[in-house]
Amino acid sequence: MSVLSLQTFVRNGDIYTLQEQTAQLLSLIENSENIHDAELVDVKKLFIDVYGTMKCGLEGAKQTLNAYNRDDKNNERLGEFTLKCTDIHKFLEIIEHIKEKEYLKSENEYVITLSKLTVLYVTVGVVYTVGKTLVDTTLDILDDINYYECILARKYTVMLYFLQTLPTNAYNFLTEVKGFDAKVIKTSNLPQWLPEFSRSAYLETVNFVKVGYSLIQKYIDEFIKSPTTFILEKQQDSRSLLVNFWNCTFSLPYYYSKYQIQSKRRALVGIQQSNVAKLGYLLYRAPRYDIQNTNIDIDLSFHDNLLSLLREDDFTYTTRGSGSLESLVEVMSELDHFKGKLSAARMQNGAPSYWTRNWPIIVPCVIFTLSYMPSTFRSIHLLATDAGVRRELADYLLDKASFTVDTIASFWQNWIVDPINNILKTIRHDDTSKIALMSQKSLDSDLQSLERMVLDYVKDSQSDADIDFAALQEATRSGDMTVVMSNYERDLKSPVKSIILGDMVRNILIQIQKTKVDGSLALNGVDQILKSQELVFGFVAASPSLFILWALKNSFMSWYNGESYERSRKSYMSQLQSRMSKSLGTVEKLVGFLVVQERGGGVCTFSNGESKQDYYKNGLIFIELKHLKALASQVLPVYMLQQFNEDLEDLIQQHHSAEYKLFTVQRIWNVYGRYLR
Repeated sequence: MSVLSLQTFVRNGDIYTLQEQTAQLLSLIENSENIHDAELVDVKKLFIDVYGTMKCGLEGAKQTLNAYNRDDKNNERLGEFTLKCTDIHKFLEIIEHIKEKEYLKSENEYVITLSKLTVLYVTVGVVYTVGKTLVDTTLDILDDINYYECILARKYTVMLYFLQTLPTNAYNFLTEVKGFDAKVIKTSNLPQWLPEFSRSAYLETVNFVKVGYSLIQKYIDEFIKSPTTFILEKQQDSRSLLVNFWNCTFSLPYYYSKYQIQSKRRALVGIQQSNVAKLGYLLYRAPRYDIQNTNIDIDLSFHDNLLSLLREDDFTYTTRGSGSLESLVEVMSELDHFKGKLSAARMQNGAPSYWTRNWPIIVPCVIFTLSYMPSTFRSIHLLATDAGVRRELADYLLDKASFTVDTIASFWQNWIVDPINNILKTIRHDDTSKIALMSQKSLDSDLQSLERMVLDYVKDSQSDADIDFAALQEATRSGDMTVVMSNYERDLKSPVKSIILGDMVRNILIQIQKTKVDGSLALNGVDQILKSQELVFGFVAASPSLFILWALKNSFMSWYNGESYERSRKSYMSQLQSRMSKSLGTVEKLVGFLVVQERGGGVCTFSNGESKQDYYKNGLIFIELKHLKALASQVLPVYMLQQFNEDLEDLIQQHHSAEYKLFTVQRIWNVYGRYLR
């Protein structure tokens, strides 16, 4: 069963049959003549204590089994059974009591039977506890491995990891230096000029520095063996001195963090593989039992293997023993140490804690908050004691509110209403909306003034000649200043005389007016260009404010409709879907291997493998199915969960062929594939 329960670890039979046989046995004992035998009463009490402790798990496993057999839709409502530490200690006392009283060697047949039954229930409970510990730890390790894979996917996340773990690494290094400090042999070769009172501190400082230097050198030597090899290879490929310097200095934190992440990931993968193989052994080498009338036969040699499994990191599955209660006692005594060892291994190599990951944000926020704490407390005290301060605060808040209102109103009027009005006026050809670099009628007035100045100048300078004033006015309007310039050229022959006695100054002023007219003509051309693109400029003027309003509106509607949460949830769901696809792909690969083995004439069962690789494959399928079930509750719709779980159950059932399981995997891809992509 992919639901981890006591039923999972009852190898030949099921909980329902076991409980029925137990009830029949107790009924026979109640009707026997030796019901009041002291040993029988004592062992019966021990059995009732064990059964009462495990009753919840037994009933849950039986209901789970029945629900699966009936295709009950309430299967998933059943919770998982958990043995507490106090329960394990109570079981330990019960087994020690049976061992001390030697109930397994009693002359009373019922005492032996109840003792063996008690040992069987305790064994199943202990195996379940070990299996649940392996499953929970392995699932957590899978999350940590996925975290490290996401970190290694991008360079900036590796550098962020370096920053996050910098305090921890520095503390560990200083702690190691302090630990080595006591081992340094102190020397008496001290400077003679050093005062007596400072010699001890000087000696400790020098030793600390020496140890720190030696440790740094050791770490560098170790580091060169792995990531620096890559750096050296890059140096061989590049002739740039700058690239070589960068790779050997500033890139070292990145390579060190990458090396550290990869080392921890490898350690987690090793722990995961060991746990999965051990779980596969527990699933398919659970204790055997056989109950016939008043006789019960259980395989106690399993306890020796279980003890080795708890003590050894790399269990070889070759331990064989005669089997005794002593091994079961040692197993229960070793259980707490086993849990602590797994927890310590994961803590050492697992993903950084919440505080480690977020200290770069938390520490500045705390410092910023603490820096304002004294002034905040003083302000609160003044507000509570001084009425004048409260009035000042009220006035200050009113001013700020008025300023905010005025700012919003000005923004609305000057940056939204006015630009939009100008756009509308431009569309309607409203003259008041025209943008220009010069005022209206300015060019006409300057040009008319120039014409009058030229005509007067020609009249005064050529009074006896016949002048065509109409032609002269037209020439001046078109920019022809021949008459004025010819007189100017003549005056240049005697400039001083012309300035004093002639009209050269007047001629120069006319040319200045002509320059002004030329400038006005140029500005008028620019005005014409601006007027032709006035609508474009109007939209450009209004677009920043409209963009601000659009962004504010989208932000508000996103918050109101929960779209920001939805985007983050989609990103999270995408990660879950990728992990589900990866797990299902692993299951398909393992089942495909079994199909190839079955078609090749090999025996394809999950329970007949004797090698470590077989146990690992069996355990891996179970772990991946547990992982899929946990992720499916967050990815799939509620109405599809039950059918999905039933399909997963088909993959773990031993009576199904490998080819049927492969078809089941393909059916899962076909039915639920759109939710996994």
